[in-house]
Amino acid sequence: MATVYNWPVFNRKRYLIVDLALGALLLIGLAGVILLLIPNGYERVAWQTQQIYVRLRRAVLRLPDTLPTPVLVNTGPATASALAPTADLTSTAGAATALTPRVASAGTPTPAESPLPPNVEITGFTQVWQKVNNCGPASLAMALSHWGWKGTQANTASALKPNPDDRNVSPYEMADYARQIGLGAVVRMGGTLPLLKRLVAAGYPVLLETGLTLPDQGWEGHYTVVSGYSDSKDSFTTQDSLRGPNFQVPHKDLVDDWRAFNYIFVVLYPTHQEAEVLALLGPDADEKANAQRAAALAQEEIPGLSGQPLAFAWFNLGTSLNALGEYAEAANAYDQARVAQLPWRMLWYQTGPLETYYRVGRYADVITLAEATLQQAQNLEEMYYWRGQCLLAQGDKEGAIADWQEALRYNRNYAAARDALAMLGVTS
Repeated sequence: MATVYNWPVFNRKRYLIVDLALGALLLIGLAGVILLLIPNGYERVAWQTQQIYVRLRRAVLRLPDTLPTPVLVNTGPATASALAPTADLTSTAGAATALTPRVASAGTPTPAESPLPPNVEITGFTQVWQKVNNCGPASLAMALSHWGWKGTQANTASALKPNPDDRNVSPYEMADYARQIGLGAVVRMGGTLPLLKRLVAAGYPVLLETGLTLPDQGWEGHYTVVSGYSDSKDSFTTQDSLRGPNFQVPHKDLVDDWRAFNYIFVVLYPTHQEAEVLALLGPDADEKANAQRAAALAQEEIPGLSGQPLAFAWFNLGTSLNALGEYAEAANAYDQARVAQLPWRMLWYQTGPLETYYRVGRYADVITLAEATLQQAQNLEEMYYWRGQCLLAQGDKEGAIADWQEALRYNRNYAAARDALAMLGVTS
């Protein structure tokens, strides 16, 4: 007896759908294999996906590209004279002479020594490709690897940013981590290219916090490790968690990117070599002298800049004056930076304006800046901490407690919020 096959009636549309679905699954599978073969491939795709989400969210909510400009209204106990600007907030480069903080000339901090070699390359790094929002822990892991540390960015991230969505780790937090594992570390502002070369020539890689402008994402912060230089090429060699090993950065580009963070740098070293590192730093070994020189450097840059670089230079002046305890003058410098228009991510990385405005009683400015920044990203523990400080100063104890608890929700290791709650007798 012959077998009868009941074939389904041919349906072109149904078969086409099945073919397309199977083809799509095959392409997805191939893409997955390719991503596994490309260094950091999965993280690159995840990062791009996040950036697309951010752009769509900002477009739907119509969020501004810059931080709010200052409205000088007395909202706290500070005197009117403390709140009045000492410089014309509508001017640009020419306004630099209107602000006269008590700082010395930037000068040249290089001690007398033998000429440096024209080309230097430090080796012995383990390349670490960063995970999403993880350039700080990844760059620190690379810098530590040079000194024989065997951990990974998972180790540094779990201590520095236990919440993976945390947007930033400060240089001071990274230096503290290095000290906890037995290395020495110094953080200084106002770095210069000659100083970078001097440190690298002596065998010390230097960790920098810099700006990075991407075509679709705009300006954001980024860490990199300087491991060499070439005078003939006018460039520095960097070990970069995003751009790869031995990435070359021209001198001018490094200065332009570094300016956004007051030329801050971190040097790691074996503890028995501390005296050598401090000698290499010269006058910058003293933190107060370093802050004074960084302030003077910002003042010297301001007259020759415009646009966003000018905003960064004014911001740097505020940061250096804040470190010196010159809060009224620091507030004026930050005002100038805001008028020159700071990028919307600025306070993700540097919260000096919040501390400065708080200390001169300008609580409304702190709250405005914190809330404007939180509209862009919720998981920024420093915003909740400083808003909480201002709420407490205005008599809103419950609001302050709620903010500090929120800060700890985003970063359980954030000691400032835990200490603030303890002062009120609240256990975290």
